[in-house]
Amino acid sequence: MLSGRYNPYALMLIGLVLLSISLQLLVIPYPLWQTVLVMILVGAVIGFTLSPTLSTLGGIVDRVGRNGDYGSAYALFNMFHAIGMIAGPIAGGVLTDFISIPAALIAVGAGILLCAALMSVTLIPKKKGTMGRFRKES
Repeated sequence: MLSGRYNPYALMLIGLVLLSISLQLLVIPYPLWQTVLVMILVGAVIGFTLSPTLSTLGGIVDRVGRNGDYGSAYALFNMFHAIGMIAGPIAGGVLTDFISIPAALIAVGAGILLCAALMSVTLIPKKKGTMGRFRKES
């Protein structure tokens, strides 16, 4: 609903920044009920980032000029999302032997901020009809 009313790129950018902040809240030791509330916040903020992604993906396919190759774009997105959902927890479990969870959350938050900065440069439309690096070539 929000991505139909507002710029979906801005919503994703805001979601990424809020995600990096909310992950840092998990580093602070809280009682269990407060930790549960922070985890609910993290889940809601992830929705802010992920919900506009699929509709935005269709716009990127149109702008790149793939002539309606939506199926391939969505299949690739879902494949990499599924790989991340499988490989992420495995890698996280292995890495906890080498790095503490608070340090990992701080590093992930910094990485998310870096991705948000890159997204603001490459995907946010600069002027009407273009999308930074992903504009349709004439």
